[in-house]
Amino acid sequence: MKAIVSIKRSDLLLVGLYMLPRARSNYIFMGLLGLCIFVFLLFREQCVWTVLVAAVAAIGGAIGGLLGGFAISTLMMLITVGNKSGVLGVHEYTLSREGLLEKTAANKGLNGWSGVLSLTKQRHHLFIRINSYMFHIIPRRSFSSAAEFEAFCSETAELWSIHVCSLWADTLIRPHRRGNSRSKRLSRGLGVIAMATSTTLLIAAIACAIIWSVFFGGKLPVPFSARSCQGRDWCRSFPDASKEEIRQFLSTFTESFAFKDQEKLKLNPNDQLLDIYRALYPHMWQADAMEFETLSDDLQSKYGVNFARIWCECLTLGQLFEQIRQPRK
Repeated sequence: MKAIVSIKRSDLLLVGLYMLPRARSNYIFMGLLGLCIFVFLLFREQCVWTVLVAAVAAIGGAIGGLLGGFAISTLMMLITVGNKSGVLGVHEYTLSREGLLEKTAANKGLNGWSGVLSLTKQRHHLFIRINSYMFHIIPRRSFSSAAEFEAFCSETAELWSIHVCSLWADTLIRPHRRGNSRSKRLSRGLGVIAMATSTTLLIAAIACAIIWSVFFGGKLPVPFSARSCQGRDWCRSFPDASKEEIRQFLSTFTESFAFKDQEKLKLNPNDQLLDIYRALYPHMWQADAMEFETLSDDLQSKYGVNFARIWCECLTLGQLFEQIRQPRK
């Protein structure tokens, strides 16, 4: 029995969507990524309330990263794939006892039935699965009638059952019914294409990193992040300093420590720089991002202050602000 089919980009997209919730590697990746985000947030914030935030961020980041990676990699695949590769365009399939013979403008090959991993019959397609991400796609539209499509599916299962297990083929192949979203698995060869796992996981990891940095990065560590505005304390400590002068100084500090600028007024004049640093890196094994070195360069370039000369372990933000104002007197 022969079938001449035309593979379109929409068919490849359908395979990708079909595999997205069924690939075990996707769930493993989501679990590991979610666990990493959860543990990182707990170690970073060290707050009971953070457990809930970390859990939501872990689940959302893992799902969002996977979907983002899938969308980007699928889009790249659909753009780059062409007819000359033998993926898109006309495919001629011939069923025989030896296997499934495929002919395209680019290649010709025989796939033995013992090499077929599974058959999946959906309402408009028959998927002949070769491995985790390789399929032959048989669209229903390629047949003149639904009866011809059913006959092709039945003969495919019958030929496969001779080499594998007739019981599986008899019990697992059934016509698709409306309202039944589960496709029927039919069996155990060379596929068209679905999606490269490594590319998807890499893009998903990058997407998660971007999402996390946008929504969760740059916050002050606990307990500083839980404060309200400390602007009144700054004005009381430095009544002769303008609000703009105070804000510029605090912006310099938050920029050096990669905190969000809107967090700056949660800092108090009595906050010690070393306490903020230790809250940001509570564990000895954590590597810093050279915050003090960056702060030293910024103070030198903006205020002409030598940070190394005024540094002490008990140095507070108020004392530092007082030092940068001295050259202006």
